[in-house]
Amino acid sequence: MNHWKGNAEHAVIVCPFYQYPSTCSQIYSQVLDTGVALSSFEHLLFCFRSGIKETKDVSLRELFSYPVELSARVAHSERKQARHVMNALDTTVAKVCKVPVKAVVESRNFLAKTVLSPRAEEEVAFWQTEIQKIEKLTREEALESLIESRKIHGKIESIKEFIILST
Repeated sequence: MNHWKGNAEHAVIVCPFYQYPSTCSQIYSQVLDTGVALSSFEHLLFCFRSGIKETKDVSLRELFSYPVELSARVAHSERKQARHVMNALDTTVAKVCKVPVKAVVESRNFLAKTVLSPRAEEEVAFWQTEIQKIEKLTREEALESLIESRKIHGKIESIKEFIILST
């Protein structure tokens, strides 16, 4: 993730809240290790609807820098836990918007259910169609697709190149 920043001071990943893993994932430890922030459409919409904009009295920097401060407080064994990063995001948005955290959480949940539910239903339908396509594959097509999805041929080639280069 760190290379995504390039020369920028901050970087942020934004997607619908429901697309983030809900309990445990390497993405959360990467956020804490690299300082690349996570946000969601719901959080950003809350900020926009709250009329938040950068001024001499209001800094939006916190929306992008919270992982750095959070990283120092989260134990190594807890770094993959979603709750640390997501609670920090909710708390940061609430602080910037000068509202209780509960208002951010309630708004996020409401938006996820009302605005993003149709999008989620489209995605579920898409993946159900993909399952149907996979179920229609012949054994040979399924095997080749599995080998391709795991990029096994490329891994074999990389190993061969390394062996040839190092001998």
